[in-house]
Amino acid sequence: MTTKDKERGASFSPDTFQEGGGLLDNVDVTWKEVTFELWDYDGKIPTPTPAMKIKMEVEDMDEPVEQYFSAGNPQDWTPSKDGTKLVAIGKATGINKSSNLGILMMSLLEAKFPSDKMDGDDCTVFEGLKCHMIRVKAPERKGLVQTTRADGRVFDKTNLIVDHIIKFPWEKKGATSSTKGKGKETEKEEEVDDVEEKATAMIMSILESNPKGINKKKLAQLVLQEAKGDPDRNAILKLAYSDEFLSAGPWEYEDGTLKV
Repeated sequence: MTTKDKERGASFSPDTFQEGGGLLDNVDVTWKEVTFELWDYDGKIPTPTPAMKIKMEVEDMDEPVEQYFSAGNPQDWTPSKDGTKLVAIGKATGINKSSNLGILMMSLLEAKFPSDKMDGDDCTVFEGLKCHMIRVKAPERKGLVQTTRADGRVFDKTNLIVDHIIKFPWEKKGATSSTKGKGKETEKEEEVDDVEEKATAMIMSILESNPKGINKKKLAQLVLQEAKGDPDRNAILKLAYSDEFLSAGPWEYEDGTLKV
């Protein structure tokens, strides 16, 4: 048995969690590279802590940004040599729910990332994910590094989380799901038609309240509110972001702006 075989990796499934740069906010991002590293909060702490580092391509930004999500105690976890997983070296058996990584993973699950894809321990499973991310107020935790502004005031602690998923890592551009059997294909087509009808009706309702027009980003925010509680919420949001769908709707769509 090799050393790598003996390494016990942390599962990304929230079922296994334990209790215990400029700020990105309200942006579309693509997770290009995902690795585990030891991070010292840019020199703010003496002992680096294990963290998931995500290199993200951010919409409307020329250069990618790197975001770190701390995973717990360096006495409990350390990155594997290849950086693909978090290896247990202490008594911990699951990622702490209140850690930044735990909060991020919970938001992924709530955004309908398949739970079976989170049962493994290889973080590269998330590479290629395109999603909308926002900041939310962080839970109160002792021992966190405080971020101080130039005027001496302290920032409110926040967590960057996944708000909704635009494209899963395994989805190819322009690809469509295929199923065996004519009945299943017809059922799938009907489901797509139903979602498109919902999205169209929702967008028309929003445009009626915004007769001067609305840009795509603002539209997505309003659709997010309107679709709250709808089981097809993610599919509707995906259409609201699709230039192809917006260009074919019963409204005018030009230069990222819709109007009736």
